[in-house]
Amino acid sequence: QEPAVRPIHYSIDMTLDGDDLKEARADLDLVARRQTRVLRFDAHPLVEIQQVLDAAGEPLFFVRSEAEDDEFEGNLTVVLPEPLAVGVPTRLSFAYVGDIVDTLWGGGEYALKTPVGWYPSIGYLQRATYDLTFRVDRGDKIFASGERVSDEVVDDVRVARFEQTLPVMSASFNYGSMSTRVVDVEGAPPITVFGTGTVFGGDTLGNVGAGVGNS
Repeated sequence: QEPAVRPIHYSIDMTLDGDDLKEARADLDLVARRQTRVLRFDAHPLVEIQQVLDAAGEPLFFVRSEAEDDEFEGNLTVVLPEPLAVGVPTRLSFAYVGDIVDTLWGGGEYALKTPVGWYPSIGYLQRATYDLTFRVDRGDKIFASGERVSDEVVDDVRVARFEQTLPVMSASFNYGSMSTRVVDVEGAPPITVFGTGTVFGGDTLGNVGAGVGNS
């Protein structure tokens, strides 16, 4: 059976200081396929939900279920005061923090501890569009799903925004003071590789780019 609710669009705004997620907000536009008052979202156990708001900005009652598997599972149940109207889009907003980022290589590069669940989502692999905004240190580069639509430094903070206009099943990002390389492989579009330039010697970025291009 299809989930009772279908996501339409995620708008996520995150402020990161090194590996510290200072604050995050995820606005989710969704539409109900059938009447329901109770919505279950996926959110990694490391994500700490602070508040859930309805379209009018009113707080909603929510419960975090204890994860059966600390690495992968974590449910967030939101109870609405009235059933959602079928076919009528609405918006829920989530404020959260969490220890979801690791420091790599002794500092300066970072990685998500979990590829999924770093923002509240609904329904297994349901497609939606995304608008992603990240605020990081001015010295960090940031890469994310979708097309980069803006990237500027304001008061020593780099603010980068990405749009994913084709509905997809999930989104991700990475950031830090990593090196970048554009690799050209015949028959493939230009490939931008980012990460640690050398690991145990050798041209890591070039080798990765060539491998992706050949695939």
